[in-house]
Amino acid sequence: MMNKRLFFTTCAAMMLVVSVSALAASGSVTASETRSAAGVSPDAMVCSQPESPLAVTASKSVLIVQSVCPWGSTADADVLTSIGYSYTVVDPSGFDAMSAAAVQAYNIVLIPGDQPGSFYGWYAQNVARFTQYATNGGYLVFFAAYQSGEPLDAPLPGGVTSFWCGQSYNVIDDATDPVVTDALSEKVPLTNADLYGDWCSHVVFNEGSLPAGAKVIFRAANGCDVATRVLDAGPDAVAPGYDPVTVRYPLGSGSVFASGNTWEIAYDYGWAYSPKALDDVFLSGGGSAYDLSYMDDFGRAKVCVNSKTGDWQYKVLSGAGKGTYMGKGSVSKTADRWIFRSVAGSPRLMLLTVWPQLFKATASLGGSDFTSWVSDRNIKDDPPGC
Repeated sequence: MMNKRLFFTTCAAMMLVVSVSALAASGSVTASETRSAAGVSPDAMVCSQPESPLAVTASKSVLIVQSVCPWGSTADADVLTSIGYSYTVVDPSGFDAMSAAAVQAYNIVLIPGDQPGSFYGWYAQNVARFTQYATNGGYLVFFAAYQSGEPLDAPLPGGVTSFWCGQSYNVIDDATDPVVTDALSEKVPLTNADLYGDWCSHVVFNEGSLPAGAKVIFRAANGCDVATRVLDAGPDAVAPGYDPVTVRYPLGSGSVFASGNTWEIAYDYGWAYSPKALDDVFLSGGGSAYDLSYMDDFGRAKVCVNSKTGDWQYKVLSGAGKGTYMGKGSVSKTADRWIFRSVAGSPRLMLLTVWPQLFKATASLGGSDFTSWVSDRNIKDDPPGC
């Protein structure tokens, strides 16, 4: 594979301007401060990353932590702007200057792919801070597609380990994940034919290191030897595939979306999976915090909603349709009853009714293939979080 960095030799080495809309308010930096990429290797490409054109809002704010733009691309920022999310860009020194509370204020923290070795060395010293962010309820998006000469040796939050394994093809393992269904955006599901690139992915995760509750979304289409880091002999496409490439897992009160896919360069080059699904990566976990959650008394399912936007997440825990489903919703409230329902045209019909004065709730999720139920006769004893 050619070195994609060379493609961006026209990209100027510039200072990354820290957006002060959130940081200045926290007192961690002043409005006049800028911070350069710390410890960047000579061949690392730094692009001109504009400040977010959107005002920071509590439910749609993203902190991007990077030394350089991945492959010289601004795809992450471009997609975030297109879906109405504001973002702040900091490099390692900018992140070091932020308090834990300032970081926690962001709905999403994003570590883009293709960072220099110095960045991953810095990350290794700060794993605990990113773990704390997710554990305390944040949504961490970790694009772990590094270059083979600049490895990410430290584990991801939750102890997840990875190794280099360049792949042109991936296969879908969890067809119910919102990144695959595209239910939160254009509603054009991904297929295995979309999961191609040169390369589609750089990194795989050691499956034995995944935390309990982890979901594997994409897998490598070929095997990879962890010792030699080269492809094993084998067929080009085997469902459900080999090592995990993209995963989603709970961590404390929050969650982590970790991926070895080359999302940013794939977006710029038009490799189908990224233009179709990069927005869903952000929409599916941090677009709106779920501040209400209800657990079925029989352990069949759990439903979480955002009380202001109506966005919802429904987890079928047993029986037909087991998996996690998400969607946009509507809200109707009176003093006696709250009703949350999926918006018209949703592939799944979700209806949640809460009687706050009686401390009861019922919910259902339906489709052509199954129906799931929640009967919660005492919402005060529900476990927190989603």
